[in-house]
Amino acid sequence: PDPGERNAFRSTSYHNTVTVNGLEQNSFDNGLLFSLGNESRARTTSWHTASDRDEFKGEHAGFAQRGFHHARSIRYEKSGQRVIILDEVIGDRPRSTASFHLRPGAKLIEVGPGSYRIDGVTISFTGHRSIEVVDAWHSVEYGRRVKNRCLKVNFEERLETRISRAAA
Repeated sequence: PDPGERNAFRSTSYHNTVTVNGLEQNSFDNGLLFSLGNESRARTTSWHTASDRDEFKGEHAGFAQRGFHHARSIRYEKSGQRVIILDEVIGDRPRSTASFHLRPGAKLIEVGPGSYRIDGVTISFTGHRSIEVVDAWHSVEYGRRVKNRCLKVNFEERLETRISRAAA
């Protein structure tokens, strides 16, 4: 295996989560390709389910050594078939980036400031500083990759992401 490629695919930025100031959530050793530290100590802080909504809240300590704390909540509103993700980063002047890796071949259309249509879904962002669409890779299985695109949403302390079915 190619150590550089393996490390890229296990890095924080290759997952649908937040990076802060370019830091990794967990450490890894370039020589130990199938070993990963657990500095993040991710945990669920609450989980509620009801007839009208489900809500998850979690946090991790992956950036704590550098003075940052990341918490994420995900709420599914059943009647409107909407998902609302709230990312919050606490610390001194965080430069945060939320990555949203698209499936290979996904059709991406910008429909307004901070709003995109991806196949039959609309995704919109509030609290962002800028958004970039970058070329990326999707790992189909170990050792096989295909091109895809990724939305890199830059923000500071708070980002709200709304995902819903696109209007017909």
